[in-house]
Amino acid sequence: EYEGRINFVTDAWTSPNHPANIGLIAHFEVKGVPISIILDVVKVSKSHNGKNLAHAFADILKDYEIEHKMLSCTCDNVSNNDTMMEEEDKIIPLYSAHLLKLFDMKEDKDKANNANLLTEEHELLALEAEVNEEERLWAAEHEQDKEAGNMLPEDNLDEW
Repeated sequence: EYEGRINFVTDAWTSPNHPANIGLIAHFEVKGVPISIILDVVKVSKSHNGKNLAHAFADILKDYEIEHKMLSCTCDNVSNNDTMMEEEDKIIPLYSAHLLKLFDMKEDKDKANNANLLTEEHELLALEAEVNEEERLWAAEHEQDKEAGNMLPEDNLDEW
């Protein structure tokens, strides 16, 4: 079991057929090796307001029993995410977790040059575009890493 704190990246969107979705990626380091894991993409049972997003986010963390390990959360710059993190703190005390909002690239391109933020935003946009194929993509990616020997024992999600 990973003992350290975890950085999360999340995005929420409404798909063309109108269900609201939330995706959650975990980022952490094991012995200097960066690890990124797509934890889940779930449909939000109601509208994707901050309170509903917070409950969906908390449910994912609780499913993995990592609700106490949050170091930071990166979100896009939408007021629902501000509300989500405020609500999240009521559900799961965030202690010293930090909220990092991605800048609105349409309004402020200069601020959007931070490579780390853009990389995480691109990951979420790709995840959003492929939400209907999430299981197939995850399984293929996991199998490739496994076959390439790019996995540490703690990365083997087959045992989770």
